[in-house]
Amino acid sequence: MKKVMGWIAAAALIASAAGAQETAYKTWNDGKTDYVPLGSKVSISADAIPEGAGTIVYSYNSGELTDYTAPVELTEEGTVSINYGTRNAWGEVSNMQLYTAVVDGTAPVVKYMLNGPVYADANGVTYVTQKTSVRVFGEDAGSGTEHVYVSVNGGEETDLVYTGVLPMGNVADGDVALSFYAVDRVGNTSAASSVSVVNDNVGPTAEITLSTEPLVINGVNYVNPTTEISVAATDDLSGVKDIYVSVNGADFARYQEVLLPAAGVDSCSVRAYAVDNLDNKGEIVELQFSTNLVLPVPTVVCGTDEAIQAAAAAPAEDTTVPADTAVTDEAAAEPAALSTTTEDTTADVVDAADEEVVVDEGL
Repeated sequence: MKKVMGWIAAAALIASAAGAQETAYKTWNDGKTDYVPLGSKVSISADAIPEGAGTIVYSYNSGELTDYTAPVELTEEGTVSINYGTRNAWGEVSNMQLYTAVVDGTAPVVKYMLNGPVYADANGVTYVTQKTSVRVFGEDAGSGTEHVYVSVNGGEETDLVYTGVLPMGNVADGDVALSFYAVDRVGNTSAASSVSVVNDNVGPTAEITLSTEPLVINGVNYVNPTTEISVAATDDLSGVKDIYVSVNGADFARYQEVLLPAAGVDSCSVRAYAVDNLDNKGEIVELQFSTNLVLPVPTVVCGTDEAIQAAAAAPAEDTTVPADTAVTDEAAAEPAALSTTTEDTTADVVDAADEEVVVDEGL
């Protein structure tokens, strides 16, 4: 009698999961063991056995030998063993062989991790940047994960089984919907999972404000030294994390309270920027101003209208003391003499003690 032949006949079933592509079930061998999907059937055959000469027999997981009449369905997960052979008309069993397989009916568990800048707000919204990557993988204790499919905003699926990483640098800013599922080596397909994130790559907008309006003279902002300088920032997505300021070119430091300018300074500068909760840095804004508002020294001109008009048209005298000129206390105490023009009346002035008073009694 010829040797009995046996093999696995994997049912041509189709797996369909929500959002997943259709995947055919199949048998996979790791070099030693067959891995088969749940519901596969084992078909045992032999060359034609003369009628009445004997039958094909088998035992399932070391059970009782049974005459083989139809393919054996594998309805339980795990390792199965099938002993099979022939039994002749006199009850003699021969040609016994063993077939083992691992029945895998469980789809991979698909998981994801966000690597890089990530921020979740109080409302549960997750924010990422172009520096963030999404690692998607499937965990499977049976035949192992063969495919991990990811789609972005309902677009084309990408298999990440080899790279495992989706870089967000290739994804447009704004709301992002990620959908993914995994398939193992025998075709078990997980249900689709999804996650929504917001891709945020824009820093906050900083603004410098004054408690009083500056005076703008010849393009220069003059600020009262009692003015409070405040810095604020806004961010439409992940929100403002910190504000940094620099005064008169100093290193940037974290902004904590309002600033008060020093008095009598010709040129002041306040620069500021903000970062959001993903450390996106906003643009630097700057305010330049002066607290040294100096008015010219007034002069007095006494005379005719023509003289006043001429004096008004004349260039103003520079009363600034040169920086290298030493000013003594005596000089400082003496006010500068006013330069005026008056009529000479010296001849008409008479000492009252020497004047003879003549009384005209006739008046």
